[in-house]
Amino acid sequence: MHLKHPEILWALFLLLIPVFVHLFRLRKFRKEYFTNVRFLQTVIRETRKSSRLKKWLVLCTRLLALAAIIIAFTQPYTANKEIDEKPSETLVYLDNSFSMQLKGPDGELYKRAVNELIGNFDRNTNFTLFTNTNTFGPGTVSSIQNELLSEGYSSIQTPLSEVLLKAQQKLSGEKANLVVISDFQEFPNEDPIIIPENLNTEFITLKPTQVQNISVDSLNFRSENQTELILQIYFSKSGTIADNVPVSVYGDGTLLSRSNLNFESGNSVNNIEISIPYKPGMSGSVEVEDNGLRFDNRLYFNIQNKQPVKVRIIGNADDRFLQRIFKENDFIVSSESPERTDYNTLGVQNFIILNEPGDIPVTLISALQEAVSKGSKLLVIPDSNWILADYNSIALPFNFPEASSISDQEGLITTINFEHPLFKGVFERAVENFEYPRTKKFFKTGSGGEGIIRFAGNDLFLAGNKGNYFFTAAIDTDNSNFQNSPLIVPVIYNMAIQSLRPSRPYYTIGQENIFDLAISIGQDEIIEISGNNEHFIPLQQRFNDRVTLMTTDMPETAGHYDLMQKSSEIGAVSYNYSRKESNLFYRDLSQIEGVQISDQVKAALLELKSKNMVNELWKWFVIFALACLFAEMLILKYVK
Repeated sequence: MHLKHPEILWALFLLLIPVFVHLFRLRKFRKEYFTNVRFLQTVIRETRKSSRLKKWLVLCTRLLALAAIIIAFTQPYTANKEIDEKPSETLVYLDNSFSMQLKGPDGELYKRAVNELIGNFDRNTNFTLFTNTNTFGPGTVSSIQNELLSEGYSSIQTPLSEVLLKAQQKLSGEKANLVVISDFQEFPNEDPIIIPENLNTEFITLKPTQVQNISVDSLNFRSENQTELILQIYFSKSGTIADNVPVSVYGDGTLLSRSNLNFESGNSVNNIEISIPYKPGMSGSVEVEDNGLRFDNRLYFNIQNKQPVKVRIIGNADDRFLQRIFKENDFIVSSESPERTDYNTLGVQNFIILNEPGDIPVTLISALQEAVSKGSKLLVIPDSNWILADYNSIALPFNFPEASSISDQEGLITTINFEHPLFKGVFERAVENFEYPRTKKFFKTGSGGEGIIRFAGNDLFLAGNKGNYFFTAAIDTDNSNFQNSPLIVPVIYNMAIQSLRPSRPYYTIGQENIFDLAISIGQDEIIEISGNNEHFIPLQQRFNDRVTLMTTDMPETAGHYDLMQKSSEIGAVSYNYSRKESNLFYRDLSQIEGVQISDQVKAALLELKSKNMVNELWKWFVIFALACLFAEMLILKYVK
């Protein structure tokens, strides 16, 4: 037997009070004289013996009753042998990510877990339950079941290591029981799992009966003209999928096209092309019929109105090779010499190219700095006649590596950073037998900076810094054959395109999404995003000719959203859930030490209840005290 409040046992010393009262007769007797008391002596002796026995019985019952009441206040209980070593606090993690939509023997994994949790958890136990999005409690099952039943699926997926960290943060005492209910989907590159010593952890793993799923993974606009748009749609699958899966494309709620999807034997990915009418501003979706996960059966997209990129070329050298790179429909290009540059208009340019400008006025450098601070992007192509001071006068203000010397030896370009955003989608793989360009003279800056293209000695040829770029050599035909290289078009074209980040066909919820709107707004005006019963104000930065918006965790629901300015719609943007949960691979829990593993929610909860079962005994001591008082009444009434 254990006591919750053993300090109350000091009250047992109060039992000495009735004992002292009984032993020391404090009552004074008065003598009464009778004429003849001889015949009463026998009666007096017999009565005195019975009275003394009766008083002892009453004293015992009173002492027992008082002792029982005192012990009842200590709240005695019995439990398992190791109950003192076991934590009394209980934490439950319930995975409500999209992968729990798959069906098990009794229906969807998440809904089955919720019902069994409500039906089998100890109704008297206080616990804290947390999902990927919310925390419930501490409280009993009855107090949180309504909120739990209304909790839906979430696009947020929490790695197991983070679940353990959250449990540690929610721990109010030193130790706790932790129950993790999940399908334990595998995370790539996740750190090894180490169970904290203060968490008595049990994993309840729920597995679907059939792992079959089709996901609409991504979409590209492969080509477009004034009347037609070709969608290149990518799909992936898990498990065995039947042939001729219907695929539908909708635009503004109307069915535009329908096709069939077939996966070749052994392939888990496929893509198809579907042609639809080209209609700028149209909100559309690609849908596939699938009995697996529901969240990845639909991909939302939006056809944006094109925003031409404003390009300003400043220099005295021949810029016809630059003019040929920029298409007329995608760019607005202007060219002028440094002497005739209108500094007031630099701030509204998206991309500024300083093309071998000769001597650079200090005022031009200051104007370029101000334009960059307002969001314009800069490309510097050095002049063949520059000396070190000329180069560093323009490089250092924009935080590019300082040149230490000028190399007159031929520079052979050998290294390309294929992971840089400038080369995204340019190469299918890293090219090793590429015919790299050369230069006759270049500025040696060492190996520092954000290297994009490098020479054989690891010196920089093209460096980047927050969307601004700097060549270390002139690229005119007298000094380099870079203009004849296949690199020049994707490099400079992508620099210009990325200087203005137009809204893409869609964005992914939970990732950092940044895009520009080519509009001007007032000092106190803001852009809002509204749709699907959600309304929020994204992070935004205002420039002269555009507004940059950034979203991450908002919105929470996939779909089409309106861009609002002063309650007026100025555009639209589409959001989709991440497809990482579409890859149905599960963690091997047997490799984790210090944890119990179960596959039945009901059985695991009943076992947890039995382990923590506590038998309260205070009621029995109260009943015993009442019995003693009842026995005292009987003694006083019937014992003569």
